[in-house]
Amino acid sequence: DARVLVAAGDPGRLLPRLAVEHRADLLVVGTHRGGALSRLLLGSTAERVLRDAPVPVLVVPPRTEAAASEAA
Repeated sequence: DARVLVAAGDPGRLLPRLAVEHRADLLVVGTHRGGALSRLLLGSTAERVLRDAPVPVLVVPPRTEAAASEAA
């Protein structure tokens, strides 16, 4: 079973809390192509969720251009 939940707020703080409230078994989060500098300056939502989540987290990297062209 999978559910999609739409909520407003800071996802790095909101997702771990919602995982508890909704008794989630797994969180799935995506990443973007930010480099090391952007992670240092902006922080990383995926990293925060990984650190704070009370359940396992599946981090999905962005689709590469090679994978996109193979799928087409």
